[in-house]
Order: sequence, then structure tokens, then C-alpha cells
Amino acid sequence: MRRLRTADLDQWYSKLRRSGAAGGKPLAPNTVMRAHAVLRRALAQGVKCGWLTVSAAANASPPRSKKQHLELPDPADVARLSEAAANVNPSLPTYFRLAAATGARGGDLCALRWKRIGFRQAPRDARPEHGRGGRQAHRERHEDAPGPQGHGRRRDGSRARRAPRGVPSAGGEVSERARSEVMQAESGKPANFTPDEQSMTLARVPDRS
Repeated sequence: MRRLRTADLDQWYSKLRRSGAAGGKPLAPNTVMRAHAVLRRALAQGVKCGWLTVSAAANASPPRSKKQHLELPDPADVARLSEAAANVNPSLPTYFRLAAATGARGGDLCALRWKRIGFRQAPRDARPEHGRGGRQAHRERHEDAPGPQGHGRRRDGSRARRAPRGVPSAGGEVSERARSEVMQAESGKPANFTPDEQSMTLARVPDRS
């Protein structure tokens, strides 16, 4: 570590950017930045403990990621995408509409269960399920789900995008039972989901009517 130079790190960062990913593919700048951050902390600790006189990472030049301009789809685009997705997988419209309404990540939406949605809170609280087998697949986080008639507000104070009542099931339609359960929860009455149904994803609420 004492022989490590700043030039060595810069050369390593360049190599990671060119072919550091699997199969010799380029590595994303953010990934290289994370590697630099870990190495920088380790070398700084070495200096602090007296094992090194200087940190080679202090003056290194890792790649900087460019800010991306995000173009968000309008409600009409979301509707067309949901309609097309239903032909591929009946469950997909549920997640597309939730993603558009809440801004949640895809992994969090896939891990979301009915029991994690606080229908009677304002703003509503939706938290993904933890992974099993001693490994947490998704970190628990809070999302502002749309309120009644889509009039909820996001954390930054902006008004949430309008979303339909209930949660779409197969084909993007809202089953009558799922609709009644959501309406019941919104009115302050407990929803009648069974324990097994509470652990289901939002696209798997059976209609027992």
C-alpha cells in the first residue's frame, strides 16, 4: 500500500471504465465512484492510524457521472403502456400504474405486499417486504402512495399524480372484491384480507365473488 501512487489509481479507474464489468464490458461511472469511495476511506484510515504517510486516493481522479435529464411519461403514455403490457403479462399494468403514481423503484414494487399498505394513513405508507433466508432482498423504505381520488401529496409537497381507485388485477381491470376491500379500508374499516392474501403481491388478490 505504501508503494501505491495516485497515477496507479487513475490507471485502474480508466481500466474499470473500459472493461471492468462482466464479459469485459464497460463499468458505469457510478460503480467506479463507489469503488473509489471505499478505497479512499480505507487509505484515509491507514493515514489516521499511522500506517501510511499519505493517501494515494486523496488526489485521484475517478470518472464523474453525467447528470441525466429524465423525461417523465404523461398519463396518456402510462395508459398506453399499461394496455400494451397487459398483453405480455396481466400483472404488469399494476406495477406500471403504481410506479407512475408513486415514483417507487421497480424492485420495491415487486416486493410490496398488501399488508404493507397503510390505506388509512395520510400520507399513505407503503413498505416493501423483507427478503427471506437471512438475506434482505429489499431495504425497507417508505413511499407516498396516492390518496383517495389520487389527491395525496409527495414528500416534497407536490401533488401526486392522479391514480385510479383500487389496484388493477389481471388485464389492468380492478376486481370487484379488490375494489370493495380498498373502499372499505379508505372508509376506516378494516379490510377483510386473509393472512395469506396479505402476503400476496398487489397483482395477486383473488376475487372470491
